[in-house]
Amino acid sequence: MNFAPFLMSILWIALGYPLATQKIGPNGWYGFRTAKTLSDPEIWYSANVVAGKALMWAGGASLVTVGLLYVFWSGNSELRIGIGVMIPAIAMLTALVWSLAKT
Repeated sequence: MNFAPFLMSILWIALGYPLATQKIGPNGWYGFRTAKTLSDPEIWYSANVVAGKALMWAGGASLVTVGLLYVFWSGNSELRIGIGVMIPAIAMLTALVWSLAKT
């Protein structure tokens, strides 16, 4: 069993929480960093609340979906692993697009 999709999903939830709760101030390393968000702390916090929630949503949706996939699909294990890796990737891309749209 490949645990990478599960671990990625949990990591995204854990990384999104401090952003969603405004515990991370402007910095050049962690958060939703664009020229606009780094230019003003007010923009930083509002953008990172959205990005943090999006990251947590992506992690949660991915965790549930991958879990269901592993429980209910007993088919080709290589295909299941491939889909298990693609689901978190699609969830992350969705979260990124949502964050960009809301900023």
